[in-house]
Amino acid sequence: MNSMIEAVEERWDVNAQKYDDRHQVNTTPEDKKYWMQALAENIGSDKNIELMDVGAGTGFITLMAAELGYKCHAVDISSGMLDVARSHAKEKEFVIDFIKSNVESIPCEDSSMDVIINRHVMWTLLNPRKACKEWFRVLKPGGKLLSIVTIGSMGNSSNHYSQDIEDQLPLKGADENKLIKTLIEAGFSNVEAIKLEKIRNMSDDKSWYIIKGVKGVTMGAFLERIENRWNTNAGRYNENHGKNENMEQWTAEIKALLGDDLTKKVLDVGTGTGFVSLIEASIGYQTTGLDLSVGMLDFAKKDAETRGLEMNFIKSCVEDIPYADASFDIITNKSLMWTLTDPLKAVSEWRRLLIPDGKLFCFVHIKEGPVHSSHYEQDIEDSLPLKGAPVSDFIDLIQSAGFSNVKGIPLMSLPPMHGAEANENNCWYVFMGEK
Repeated sequence: MNSMIEAVEERWDVNAQKYDDRHQVNTTPEDKKYWMQALAENIGSDKNIELMDVGAGTGFITLMAAELGYKCHAVDISSGMLDVARSHAKEKEFVIDFIKSNVESIPCEDSSMDVIINRHVMWTLLNPRKACKEWFRVLKPGGKLLSIVTIGSMGNSSNHYSQDIEDQLPLKGADENKLIKTLIEAGFSNVEAIKLEKIRNMSDDKSWYIIKGVKGVTMGAFLERIENRWNTNAGRYNENHGKNENMEQWTAEIKALLGDDLTKKVLDVGTGTGFVSLIEASIGYQTTGLDLSVGMLDFAKKDAETRGLEMNFIKSCVEDIPYADASFDIITNKSLMWTLTDPLKAVSEWRRLLIPDGKLFCFVHIKEGPVHSSHYEQDIEDSLPLKGAPVSDFIDLIQSAGFSNVKGIPLMSLPPMHGAEANENNCWYVFMGEK
């Protein structure tokens, strides 16, 4: 990897002036006007922000952003490219902070930039996920990434590097869906592809786009990132989930807890790919599975169809569920509690949905230390109050939401997660409460 990075740096050092000359010739005054409009619209009207152009090259974007009045930082791996950019900045009397660095490891503090922008960079990345995560780190909460690309053009272009490097570029020729997925996997929310209709491309069949993402801080943005995480990983989760579970024992435990009345209406919140809801429906309860992720629900629906089970599925977050008060007799969930960003709001919502005397059953794997290894970006992980929580926290929470007869019962007959032996410090619990 280091030798490839050195080769990339050398390539642009040698060709910096030729690259800049070509861009100067091919950018007409009308082109520049449309570029300036696009930058102003997408960066925003606040000129007091910190803007960083990563992979700035000879300054095509940086110089226009500086002309618009933004405070600019330009990062590039090539000294040759930066020297040309500095020359342009000096000529125009722009004050720009130039930084020689690999865009995957920028010497900049966490949460220090308001906007990170790049142009013709995504396809050149040897490790796009690492680079996007680095940009996420550098952005302030609420900051945005603007990656300017031509969709599809690199797939048919002539090679810029030696073939061994070209073969190692995951995003060469990528479409907007792949680029959007890359940003989502790095933690960005509200990711979208914005077509730049007015900007001319040298190939008539190609179009310029901005792939935009936000370092989200609102609850809505958190939920969107969580949803995207499970949509992206639904297939892998479905393949691995429940491999160490004793299905017969789980079925027996659930039936013993829920009772023999099969007319009961059951809602399984955070059902995922349907582990608990499918068991409940197979026993005969009138079951609805609810989850935030369409990707997870798709697997649950297919499994239900394969088994010939009649059940409902609904896409919803678990804190704000579109059902009337007292719609269900029983509410269940498994491996959900530790993922809640606002546990009291969620459990209170479940109580609203239960009939008088309705029951809540929360299956939680308790062990010393964290409940799970990291599933999300660190800022989300840090906002999960019940991750690694002791038994008493779950009991206190359910009581605080207004439930009575609350208790936590260890289910020592069920295999703990990851195939370990059950003991008092490593086992499944069911936390129960009545409305």
